[in-house]
Amino acid sequence: MESIQKDAKILIELTKEEALVLHDWLFRFNESEKVDLILDQAEQLILWDMEACLEREVSETFQDNYEALLKVARDSLVNTTVQMKHKLSYSFDDVSVSKFCYDLKRKVIQVYFDDFFDLQIEDYMGIPCIWTIQNWKEAKCRIEVDTKFYRIEERMGIFDSILYMHYNENDQFEMFVSTVDGRYITFYFEGAELSLES
Repeated sequence: MESIQKDAKILIELTKEEALVLHDWLFRFNESEKVDLILDQAEQLILWDMEACLEREVSETFQDNYEALLKVARDSLVNTTVQMKHKLSYSFDDVSVSKFCYDLKRKVIQVYFDDFFDLQIEDYMGIPCIWTIQNWKEAKCRIEVDTKFYRIEERMGIFDSILYMHYNENDQFEMFVSTVDGRYITFYFEGAELSLES
């Protein structure tokens, strides 16, 4: 969502997903009995006008699969917001782990690499680094395609490489790793602190 001030007007630009989600909310609000939230008739008029404007632009409201399209738009906005809130500036794709330390008592994982990829300049740095995950509130893991979750201390292995890492739609830091004993483990951390020292 962007806003632009032009002359005496403020223009608000919405993505297609933002417009669809906002239109759906305005429609539900305007149809509801929330009269106690409206303090002045001008507020209701603005909400009706916004709904009418969006209805002209959002063709999805008249499609048979509207609910599915709305869910996709909502999920997209949540995922984008999570990614922006927790934008990672580095990755370890195609980089082998050179050393691995796990301190169960202090809730600290340290992973050593000889290189890392800087996502801001989009280039490998060619310098050793230590990546730390610590102070998580909760952590769990899943082995390969198993649907059962385990405490990480029950299934922890020595990392060989990190295949992907990102923040998921539940605002958890998620990473998929291969271990030196040939297992693939997906880890989920809530409230973890991440740091990179080079």
